[in-house]
Amino acid sequence: MLEINVQQNALVAKIIPPFNMDDIHEVIEQVEEAEEQEVKSVILDMESVGMMTSSMIGLLVALYKNLLEIQVNLGLSGLIEENATTLNMAGLGKILPHFSDVASGIAVLTK
Repeated sequence: MLEINVQQNALVAKIIPPFNMDDIHEVIEQVEEAEEQEVKSVILDMESVGMMTSSMIGLLVALYKNLLEIQVNLGLSGLIEENATTLNMAGLGKILPHFSDVASGIAVLTK
């Protein structure tokens, strides 16, 4: 489940577990609908995600690939330390930037 809003040319999606493929499609649809607002970045607020599962990592990769095709950046915010470590171990830390909070992500990704 997601709570989605647009802030300063970034689509911010707060993840409320469980996170599934329907949520990926919803993010893509919302980006396409927000085209007139010049959304060029998506920030997933992961604050309420306790443990990142392998299926969630797969969903993040799928979302990253879909957004890459339409030239939209993806960033993550609010990761707990264990989830940041999991991303780095999976080799995704370099392609999925993560920020301490949504505002920091917006500041970097919407330049």
